[in-house]
Amino acid sequence: MDRVARTIEELHDATALWEATIPVHRAPDERAVCEGKVEIFQLVGHPRAQRCFAWEGENGSGERTVHVVLRLPPIDSAEDAVRSVISQNHNGVRRPDRRLVMSKTQTDRIEKKALIQAPVSRVWRALTKAGEFGAWFRVKLEGEFAVGKRITGHMTYPGYEHVKFEATVERMDAEKLFSFRWHPYAVDPKVDYSKEPTTLVEFRLEEQKGGMLLTVVESGFDRLPAGRRDEAFRMNDQGWAIQLENVEHHVAK
Repeated sequence: MDRVARTIEELHDATALWEATIPVHRAPDERAVCEGKVEIFQLVGHPRAQRCFAWEGENGSGERTVHVVLRLPPIDSAEDAVRSVISQNHNGVRRPDRRLVMSKTQTDRIEKKALIQAPVSRVWRALTKAGEFGAWFRVKLEGEFAVGKRITGHMTYPGYEHVKFEATVERMDAEKLFSFRWHPYAVDPKVDYSKEPTTLVEFRLEEQKGGMLLTVVESGFDRLPAGRRDEAFRMNDQGWAIQLENVEHHVAK
């Protein structure tokens, strides 16, 4: 436990106070990453996160390490935290027991793919109808998506209701491509992000044997201010892995 707390404090320059141990259940071939339990720590002195999830396990190279994931949207549970690490460790590898089939990252671009067992029309509605988008993304939007229009709202994630959502729709090619621009990981209410460059988020839908392939790409991180570029990239890389699973769960209801 001391090693885990020290790692948290070194990574995030905050005091880590242990709160609880949460059991998690993973598939047999994923247990090297997480051996069945995750620790929750309170963070004292961190500028944004009040808590984090941490545990010991293997990294993508099979080495023992301490995994630390901040409790920030869309990470809301120990299961979310473990899934985000597993997704990163499986970069570029197709796994027959998981529907998340590929994840590619560069310094400027995040790409995630998921094979979803649902009609293209159903997934398209989940992406482009404001009410449905808000249900899985956890945001309350004002109005509907329309090409060339800005849409706004507020996050509904507990503790982050003050965070604004703003995006400008670029394309809506029916059941093929939905894209918008936004300011990535714009969660600090004290910061004016309006003068920063935006990133482009694209959702691509494609019929595939065995399901519907949904690809999300976010690009343009290299243009962001250096002071927050790495954090925005890291948090959105984790976030899109979780959000693809949220879409899948939403359309299965």
